[in-house]
Amino acid sequence: MVWHHHKIRISRFEGMNQMPLNDITSRVIHEAMIIHKEIGPGLLEKMYHKLLCAALIDAGLKITTEFSPTFIYRGFDLGAACRFDIVVNDQVLIEVKAVEEIHSVHYAQVNTYLLIGNLPLGLLLNFNSALMKTGIRRIINTRHPLAGELRL
Repeated sequence: MVWHHHKIRISRFEGMNQMPLNDITSRVIHEAMIIHKEIGPGLLEKMYHKLLCAALIDAGLKITTEFSPTFIYRGFDLGAACRFDIVVNDQVLIEVKAVEEIHSVHYAQVNTYLLIGNLPLGLLLNFNSALMKTGIRRIINTRHPLAGELRL
C-alpha cells in the first residue's frame, strides 16, 4: 500500500505545525464548542464544516480541507473513494457530523481514515448534539508511533 496526500486548501498561517497533539485537539474542541454555543444544532454538516474551518484559521491553525489521499491497494488508486473533512497541522483528522447520534460506522470511518492518512489522532465532532461536549469523540490511531504519547 502507498499513501500520499493531495492537499486542496491550506490556511494562510504557518509555523504552528510543531504544536503538541493534545494542544491541537484542545484548540479544535474549544472552537467547536464556541460555534455550537453561538449557532446551536440543526444546520447541515457542510455549514458546520465551513464555520469550523473559518474558526481554526482565525485561531492560527494550519488546515487542509476536503482532500482525497492517494491510497494504492493492490495496484488500484482508491483515494478518490474517501475524502478527509479537515486535517489540522498535518497531524489531527477532524470528521464533522450533523447526525442524530454517532454510530459505530462513524468510528470505523475515522479509524480507517487515520490509517490511510497515517495520522496519529482524530476527532469526531457531531454538531447535532444538544450539548457539544456529548458530541465529541477522540480517536487514537493505535498503529501510529505517537499513539503511546496520547491520552484518552
